[in-house]
Amino acid sequence: MKPLHTDNLDRFSGQVVEIMPLLLREFAKREDNPLTRGGITFPQMVALHYLDRRPRVNMTELAQALGVKTSSVSVLVSRLDRQKLASRRHDREDRRVVWVSATPKGRRMMHTILDQKRRSIRDVFSCLSAAERGQYLSALMKVRAHLLKGAAAAVLALFLCAPAGFAKPQAPPAPLKDLTLSEAYRLALVRSEDLAVQYQLIHEAAGHFYQGLDVMMPKIFFHASELRQDAPEDTGDGVSGSFTRKTKPERRFTFTQPLFSGFKEIAAIFGGRAEKKQRRFEYERAQELLFIDVAESFYAVLAARDDARTLEATAGLLDERERDLEARIRIGRSRATELETSTAEAKIVAADLLEARRLERVSLELLEFYVGAPVAGELVDDVSAKGEAADVNYYLNNAPKRLDVMATEQAYELAKHGVTSAFAGFLPTAELEGNYYTERVGLQGGIDWDYTLTLDVPLFDGTQAIGDTRVAAAAREAARQNLSKARRTAELEIRTAHENYTSARAREAAYADARDALKRSYEIQQEDYRLNLVNNLDVLDALRRFEEADRQYHAALYEARVNYWKLKIAAGQRP
Repeated sequence: MKPLHTDNLDRFSGQVVEIMPLLLREFAKREDNPLTRGGITFPQMVALHYLDRRPRVNMTELAQALGVKTSSVSVLVSRLDRQKLASRRHDREDRRVVWVSATPKGRRMMHTILDQKRRSIRDVFSCLSAAERGQYLSALMKVRAHLLKGAAAAVLALFLCAPAGFAKPQAPPAPLKDLTLSEAYRLALVRSEDLAVQYQLIHEAAGHFYQGLDVMMPKIFFHASELRQDAPEDTGDGVSGSFTRKTKPERRFTFTQPLFSGFKEIAAIFGGRAEKKQRRFEYERAQELLFIDVAESFYAVLAARDDARTLEATAGLLDERERDLEARIRIGRSRATELETSTAEAKIVAADLLEARRLERVSLELLEFYVGAPVAGELVDDVSAKGEAADVNYYLNNAPKRLDVMATEQAYELAKHGVTSAFAGFLPTAELEGNYYTERVGLQGGIDWDYTLTLDVPLFDGTQAIGDTRVAAAAREAARQNLSKARRTAELEIRTAHENYTSARAREAAYADARDALKRSYEIQQEDYRLNLVNNLDVLDALRRFEEADRQYHAALYEARVNYWKLKIAAGQRP
């Protein structure tokens, strides 16, 4: 490929500058997170992304990764520390070394940002075909490789192009021979880093449930202490002797049981259950959407290969025509211009064939990216879509059971329990604490047990409870609106997918009939040409129209198959 001239690069950069604000604005419209709200800056987000991929890093390593001075990183980490997004501590052996790690809050924020960004990219780039997305990804990967040559751009490049780029180098996997769509999906489920992150969120939600359960569980401790003081060796057993003993040992078991904490513990338990269900539904929905990605790339490869086969067959027919024309020219039955026209058609077909091969390679690279291994053999469609679609109402009835809708319902339940937990700040708390003494001296030496019932009634505790309640109520209302949007979006996606599949099936049938008719027309034109009833241009026109109909048929065929699965997934039906 020849390098672009400076003026071409200038035009390219100008067009990119014009497009980027629109892209950023569209991403911002689709995302609602601390980055888009201005809660954290982009450099802080890049640093947090780097920390999220590692247990801990030192300040020097982080500075080198970001390509800035250590003093600048120190300021950045201090801000993250104040927001409780990152923590830092000195090394036990060398106090000069400072270790930085992301907090659970920071990791949750990072996952939220990445999840929303993935959804935004899916929405914005849904207008592109699988082959076009493969081309775009190939270009990004090339830019990424160039950026990674400089350490200063490494983290940013990895964030934009390869969120899992920090994995340790592994031996290249063995090439796959014959690959079915089912097997490709199974491999993609194993290989997907996004699913691995989603699965960890389920474990995190389970941890939140146990944290909530801890509030209402009893606590039992064994406490041992011994006071030594400067006192006479011999003291009496009276009141003064209790205070002037040289040693005062004490051993006891302590039992603590929360009795009432303003329903906070109940809200935490049910909220933890809702969060775990939400994460489970999100994980399973991500599995469904991954199938669409795999199917699109799988069928894009098949479509490109069929397209190439059609063009190869056309090229063979044109080659036969050229040989026939050369013979006819020698005996004066055809003109030289007919041969030139046929040669030009052959060149055009050859160019189209090169493009089809390129699309095949790009689509295959995308499929290999999903399955995590090179594909060397044939692709076998073992779950091909067949049959007409049912009435759209049949699919709409499944919309409430769609996993992302149910996940949003659980998010709403979690937000409602958050209001209950926040309102607990206005309610009294009660706790029972008991002690059983195995060793005790002094005046209380004969007392083996005691217990204390504590009741705390908040009369005035500032405005913290008011603020917490209002924040929780706002989050609940936002969750309710998100649920409404999720339900309406599900119905819209079902209607759109149903229309797309129905239309693709109709076009597939129409192109099949047109292809058969044009094939017969071409055969008739060939016979008429031998009888000198038509000229070479008529035959070439019939051939090109037959070739175009055949290519359109295969394009509609695979588009229908992709749209079939999109309809199934839109209706919440597992592949």
